[in-house]
Amino acid sequence: MSLADPTPLGAQQRLEIFIGQGDAALAEHDAMRAHVFFLEALQLDPKRSELHARIAATHRSIGNLDAALQSYDRVLALDPSWEVLRAAVETAIAAGDITRAAPWGNDLLAKDPSDPRALVARGMAMAKAQPDVARALLELAAARDDVDAYVELAKLALDEPAKAAAYALAALRVAPTHAKARDVLATARAAELGFTREQRDIAEICEFLEHAVASRRELGHHVGEIARAAASLDQPLLVTVMGEFSSGKSSFVNAFIGADVAPTGITPTTATINVVRYGRERGGRIIANDGAVKELDWDGLMAHLRALTPAQARAIDRVEILVPLPAAREDQHRRYAGP
Repeated sequence: MSLADPTPLGAQQRLEIFIGQGDAALAEHDAMRAHVFFLEALQLDPKRSELHARIAATHRSIGNLDAALQSYDRVLALDPSWEVLRAAVETAIAAGDITRAAPWGNDLLAKDPSDPRALVARGMAMAKAQPDVARALLELAAARDDVDAYVELAKLALDEPAKAAAYALAALRVAPTHAKARDVLATARAAELGFTREQRDIAEICEFLEHAVASRRELGHHVGEIARAAASLDQPLLVTVMGEFSSGKSSFVNAFIGADVAPTGITPTTATINVVRYGRERGGRIIANDGAVKELDWDGLMAHLRALTPAQARAIDRVEILVPLPAAREDQHRRYAGP
């Protein structure tokens, strides 16, 4: 048979060839080639619903849910089969498109009142306006281990974190890599610990993770990593400011902290490494290279620094400038602003 055969039989054969080539490419996960073949077939028979359905499946195979839904819009206007309608409902659920999921779910329920995907679609659509009805529909689908039903039930139960977590875990038992189930489980666990999106004490989260991981033998090798991460939270944040002499470093530090804490006007030859830390009173400590420490009040510290000779400056390891500013406290990283 020649592809140039102008007869109706030739056109029908070309159509079947393009469809077969597209199906083969899709089976090989080559969505681009499959899409080209299906479009060629569509030119021969624009109203053939199964072609629009194949194009929709091609889009969905590469995660392009918006394009898949648009193709299903065309399919559903052409008297689709039950299988195509169900695939359309599944795509709407995956995309979280309630506008499409609601009517398509109704159409699927008309064909099969017990279809779990249709029940999930209707449950999603009614979750805000009629949560009790939505919950009843989703429970029916969850009884058949529908993953999305468990996830939607978890979302509805977030005001009861333990219950929401149980639903999310049920979903993950069916599909361990389900992203939405993992997200809702994380939200539920955070709520159980009393965290909100705005207020979360990272140290407590690390402690919770350490205990949770330690209780699971297969995760035990992660305990050390979590403990080290938690320990690093106790280290104060150190910001280093470096630059040429007389380039405005001290002025920048003063502006950054919001108070005059870094000495200015000291000659370059007497420059030292200065560390601003919290102290109950303004003052400082001069720590020598040999470990000797000299404590001074604020005025004494400034006078001492200005009088340093180059040789004396080289003998100093660092100067700790102590200021009673909350922003300089080492425990500030464990605090957050409450409501």
